[in-house]
Amino acid sequence: LKRFDEMQRIRQVLHDPEIVLCYTSKPPPPEVFSNRMARTLYSTIDGERSIAEILLHVHGSEYPVYKFLFELHRNGYVEIAASKPLEPIVDSGPGSSRLDGSARRSFEAVAELRVVEELAPKAIRCSATKTAPMETRLAEARGLMTEGQIEFALDILDQLFRENPNDDSLRRLTAEAEAAFVDRAYRHYLPPNKIPVLVTPIDQLEATKISPPDFFLLSRIDGAWDVKSIIQIAPIREVDALRTLKRLREAGTIRLIDPPAGA
Repeated sequence: LKRFDEMQRIRQVLHDPEIVLCYTSKPPPPEVFSNRMARTLYSTIDGERSIAEILLHVHGSEYPVYKFLFELHRNGYVEIAASKPLEPIVDSGPGSSRLDGSARRSFEAVAELRVVEELAPKAIRCSATKTAPMETRLAEARGLMTEGQIEFALDILDQLFRENPNDDSLRRLTAEAEAAFVDRAYRHYLPPNKIPVLVTPIDQLEATKISPPDFFLLSRIDGAWDVKSIIQIAPIREVDALRTLKRLREAGTIRLIDPPAGA
């Protein structure tokens, strides 16, 4: 509940993943530069990248990234690049490099960002074991969807659906989560007109780590077909193909380029 309430507060300010942040004249405190992940995250703010692009760039989980960006904004170190940028909630004064308690905790939490990213999926899988009541796992999935953690919610719902394929309420919630992910994927992660290209040739990838869906999608990436065309011929569901392509992009196996002019 605490994380849910905090995400609700953050979403009141950072309400759209297409928001672009830029630096203010107020320099950040040394704590921001004393941690590698904090430095990386701070350096991605360039007045052009959206929050969705920052998430993709750092391979980050939404909650810790949003929280860090929110604290930067709240303390006046960044602002929304818009005609009427939102005013920081807290401002310690021009040029101040002193952090209040909540901001310091948020900056320190970034030091554990990689740990959070690595353990979050595992923790969710553990909490969604078959021993937990179905309603408990459904509530967890709904909470994750509210926080914007759609893929983690889908992990739970997929498991539940395999166990209860005839449950109508579960089917509806799964369809809702899948539709939300497909919409987000096309808008932020995998624009349908973008063309995937291989960063690493297939024959240089470890064969044991390539699943059949991975191999099929990778084999169709020829530098000419766009995302939508590849999805349409994939012998798997749209949501599964998009999740696979998103994972391959985040792993650095593929990248996206613009289509040729006039195409």
